[in-house]
Amino acid sequence: MNQDFNFIQDQIFKRILIRDYIEMNNCLEAKAFKAVLVLSGSIIEALLLEFLLNNPPSGTTKNKIGKLKFIELIDLSESVGLISKTTKDLSSVIREYRNYVHPNKELRSKSEINEDKAIIACRLVNMVINSVEHKHPELYGSKAEDVFSKLQTDAHSRKIIRHILDKMNQNEIDLLYQKFISFYLNSEEEDNYSARTFVQFGMEKLETVVSEHIIKSYVLKIEKEITNGSREQAEKLFQLFGDKLHYYSEEVQNTILIYMYSCLGTCSRYLNNPNLLKYSSRGIIDKMNSYLDSSKPYYKTHLNVMRTIVENIADIKEDPDKYDAREAFKALKNGISDEEYNKFIGQEALQPNIPDFNKILNDKELFPF
Repeated sequence: MNQDFNFIQDQIFKRILIRDYIEMNNCLEAKAFKAVLVLSGSIIEALLLEFLLNNPPSGTTKNKIGKLKFIELIDLSESVGLISKTTKDLSSVIREYRNYVHPNKELRSKSEINEDKAIIACRLVNMVINSVEHKHPELYGSKAEDVFSKLQTDAHSRKIIRHILDKMNQNEIDLLYQKFISFYLNSEEEDNYSARTFVQFGMEKLETVVSEHIIKSYVLKIEKEITNGSREQAEKLFQLFGDKLHYYSEEVQNTILIYMYSCLGTCSRYLNNPNLLKYSSRGIIDKMNSYLDSSKPYYKTHLNVMRTIVENIADIKEDPDKYDAREAFKALKNGISDEEYNKFIGQEALQPNIPDFNKILNDKELFPF
């Protein structure tokens, strides 16, 4: 019998439960009934403990819950409605069987270990699994998976996102945030505007309530992707988290920015550079701008991209490509001061290009299609 334990919040508990559940069923098939009884009690304790630690009932703390004995966990779980009284009574019996791991306990017991008891123990484990899985949203709010699906398929629900979040516990909020990020990172349609806006909506609404370590973990993935991962993933991560590079040292920040400018590339009159519009329309350049000053090693690169646009934009054949270059220039211009821009645009070498460039820059009939 397979059980993925996807409702389990703590990944360490989840791995332990999957391992023990498989082993319990293997032991039942092998007629190792004592092992079944011991494992069933361990699984039930882990299920109750993991749930209560992640969702402490009113008046308790994680520290107190962590110190509870198995029988106390059973009592607390029944008192908050996590398990029924019947399940509680059966679990108490299983608790006694689990103690058979100690030879003296088994010697003093008058109860025989047999197949019937082992089968009942396995059924009880499945009862507790079902109870914990289905009671979760009822007792402690909506599950991240259900909320994400609702927000994705029903745009009207996005208007009441604050109300929805109020009905979720912290762990589910963190999981919901991660679902938004994973949705975008795993998206194959890079130019899917609706998908991007949906993810931006989720990030904006959740950023103030999600745990900081979740955000930090994604920021720290940027360096990993640029050094030994995927360029596409690096760009997507920077698009989402490029304004949070303060988690890195200045040296690593510079490394990331140098990489991003290299990916941006320059403007050519002969070959369209799709990154110009992609980086400007998705706010990537805006995030790059936030780290820019004349002391940075990529400052000259920033100005060089602007220079290539001024020099080549008039010779670009297709209007949509001209539009892309113009929008990128506007975004890049926002990264420097008015004084720096006047110095840049006043360069003698650029003057032959300035009349045509200004005409395109101010052309209100230039569209991206």
